[in-house]
Amino acid sequence: MIKDKEKNLNYSLIFDVPEGGVEVNTFAAGMQDCLLALEEINNAIVGGIDTSIQVVSYIERLSAGSVEFELKDHIKAKNEKADKAIEASVAGVAALYGDYTGTILLTVKAAKDAIFKINEKRISNKQKRDEIKTEITTILKSSNLNNDLKGYYLDEKRLNRAIGHFAKGIQKTGDNVFYKGSIDAEKQRINSSLADYSEDEKEISDQEEEGKIIGENTADKIMILLTPTSKEGCMWEFEDENKIKCTIEDDQFFNDYVAGKIALHGREIMKVKLKTVQKLLEGKKIKNEYFALELEKTDDPAPQFNFGKSNDK
Repeated sequence: MIKDKEKNLNYSLIFDVPEGGVEVNTFAAGMQDCLLALEEINNAIVGGIDTSIQVVSYIERLSAGSVEFELKDHIKAKNEKADKAIEASVAGVAALYGDYTGTILLTVKAAKDAIFKINEKRISNKQKRDEIKTEITTILKSSNLNNDLKGYYLDEKRLNRAIGHFAKGIQKTGDNVFYKGSIDAEKQRINSSLADYSEDEKEISDQEEEGKIIGENTADKIMILLTPTSKEGCMWEFEDENKIKCTIEDDQFFNDYVAGKIALHGREIMKVKLKTVQKLLEGKKIKNEYFALELEKTDDPAPQFNFGKSNDK
């Protein structure tokens, strides 16, 4: 659980040259694979907390002898809006964000500690995967991020794939990679059997297809507005032959509605520039996602629909 806000965020990866030596290219490629996979692990964990940010690892110090990378994670915004939130948090000027970013970093660090600690156990990889899922979920809930993360989603496939990539990097270095959860901690060997976590190539290919956009179009529509909401990020429901839920991307219209400049009570007739995006899901199913690019109230007559089912699933 995350309790001590002063906990040292630094940790280390240590690469020992195996007895008998190893080719330079192979060893260097293994170190690179491990360091890149570490960021995959970071972002598999943080992805369910906040999609507007990523966690990147910085090299704080490089030690002689064994190759020891002293690392520390940092928050990096994916867009300007998230960047402003991060600046507010660091400067302490926005009570809304509080110690949000610091708590995220502590959470990700604690999750990594748990992964490598569980890795030491003499149990099957399936048991390790189950324990890692349970432990990370406990850590995330104890952090009190996003209202106790009641809606937090841990992408196990993404995390397991990242761990597998990390372990394959270990194999390239001769199985002599160690983790230190803090600068003064004892180093612990990371077992490359974790490579078995990654799915076979066909599964990976299928996963990479999932979520792929396979079509989109934009059209001007006359629609009936059912449920507007002033909560940012929530979808509005419309009637359009079927009932659909739309992400509102007309910021001016939304802000005017929130400010009370536009009155909406439901059942308004709206002109909508509607973008429809088709995405591929697991099992080759297709999902439609809807985006209202422009909105305008109109006195046009209400469209006549013969609807009976939702088309947004």
